[in-house]
Amino acid sequence: MRKNFILVLIIMLAIAAFSAITATTEDGRKVVLNNNGTWEWLNNPQPGPSPSGGLAYDITGSWTISFTVGIFDEQFDVEIMKQGGGYTLLWHGTFEDKKYPITVVNERELQFQGKSFHNGVLNFKATIESASSMYGTATSSGAFSKTGSFKAVRQ
Repeated sequence: MRKNFILVLIIMLAIAAFSAITATTEDGRKVVLNNNGTWEWLNNPQPGPSPSGGLAYDITGSWTISFTVGIFDEQFDVEIMKQGGGYTLLWHGTFEDKKYPITVVNERELQFQGKSFHNGVLNFKATIESASSMYGTATSSGAFSKTGSFKAVRQ
């Protein structure tokens, strides 16, 4: 009986130690924190409302994003569209297409995510340069995060 109790206890501790944790951000959105140091949104939150002034340029349409993070140079095609009062980015990834909300910081600054083949989930901080160009930083997530630069041009 005692051996069974110890075995069940060990199994329960192992499950608790290797399971993902759900957390809530300050603004109420839920994220899943994985054991490997990565995280992802729970139920893909919708983009928040844009600031009252809107963006300096219309950014909807097809874009090519080129970036260097760590030792890897990568390029992906994306579509930016308006949805539900905000902007959404459709990332055409290596293995799947995925939608990410875009956060409008001010009339010339954006924040969004994408997924890299080599670096996993990336966080982008973009400055809109013109109606056909933006640039900024790309940061990988996880235990060994790296930051690099990116450039996006309208197709």
